[in-house]
Amino acid sequence: MAELMAHRSHTPLEGDLLKQMQQHFSESELVELGVYFALVTGFQKFNEVFQIFYACEG
Repeated sequence: MAELMAHRSHTPLEGDLLKQMQQHFSESELVELGVYFALVTGFQKFNEVFQIFYACEG
């Protein structure tokens, strides 16, 4: 689902993927996951547009 939303956002969630996910998640959980993925991918795109990079210190 994350890959679908990040790379193929024009493709609806349906077919085998939807059936597999419905075996593990309720409808409200699927919506919550979708909102989470939308926020994460949106933040990634925002960061790319404004060239916001995070330095990893280790």
